[in-house]
Amino acid sequence: PIYGYPWVLVLMIPFLFAVLMLAAGNSPIADRPDAKNLSAIPPISTTVVVFWALVICGNALEWTMGFWGAQYIEITHRVSTAAAVSMMTLFFAGIIIGRLANVYLLRKFDCDVLYVAYVIATGIALSITLLTTNIYVTCGGLLFAGAAIGCLYPNNMSTAMKYAPNEILRITTGAAKCSGLSLLTFPLLMGYLGTIIGLDKAIHLILLLPAIMLGLIFCIRESRNIVAQ
Repeated sequence: PIYGYPWVLVLMIPFLFAVLMLAAGNSPIADRPDAKNLSAIPPISTTVVVFWALVICGNALEWTMGFWGAQYIEITHRVSTAAAVSMMTLFFAGIIIGRLANVYLLRKFDCDVLYVAYVIATGIALSITLLTTNIYVTCGGLLFAGAAIGCLYPNNMSTAMKYAPNEILRITTGAAKCSGLSLLTFPLLMGYLGTIIGLDKAIHLILLLPAIMLGLIFCIRESRNIVAQ
């Protein structure tokens, strides 16, 4: 079981603040001198929406594991809270290692090829982490998963610059909002599902996200090939 609901309060405070900001109409567009010419703004393309969806999925993986990973380990491996938190440091260390290694790898390989590789590696690493009962294998999986997940966001932006250079400003500004959305929504959703079916079962649902991301990347590639023809 998930003891208490302080996590709800922690996540609801920024969520309510965001709702109030939207209700007040505090949009940066409204302050621009050309705000009356909104009709001249081109519609949002499918490519932009897909890249935003990829950001949401990638950040959902990172924040769900970061927020609930320690408690999941504590429940499934029956270790102390201190031990579970210590194991999660491997995940965060993996994020740092992965992003440092990604800088070097981007000099050797295309960003879109690396992006697909990282998504596949994320699915494998999370499967190892969440489906094994061996605590040492879990530790290795956490490090591997952190390294792969940590590379998703920067490679998303790199791939966006390659596939949609004319829309990179819209993609990046929207990506920042999507990051905040996934940070608030997915940990809340996971906590809610955890109270219903158990956190050890609910967290397995994130294994679907890498498959969804691969499908989205395939859609971008296909649409790019059609335009090129």
